[in-house]
Amino acid sequence: MAISSYIFIKAAPGTLDRVLGEVKVFPYIETANIVTGIHDIVAIVKTDTLISLQEGVVEKIYKLSDVHSVSLSIIIS
Repeated sequence: MAISSYIFIKAAPGTLDRVLGEVKVFPYIETANIVTGIHDIVAIVKTDTLISLQEGVVEKIYKLSDVHSVSLSIIIS
């Protein structure tokens, strides 16, 4: 069963377009957009396992330059 989740990203001002472009090419990313509010970018991700979600997506986003924080919500229904 696939695991779908939202990933919320905060990034440095002036870097959103670049960070968004880098996030969009990661495996498992279904879509990603710049948004208003407390987060700068929201991505929808679909993976096969929690390990893929953590190692294949979340940890890679954390390593991008100018990313200040990453949070995650797994979709349950």
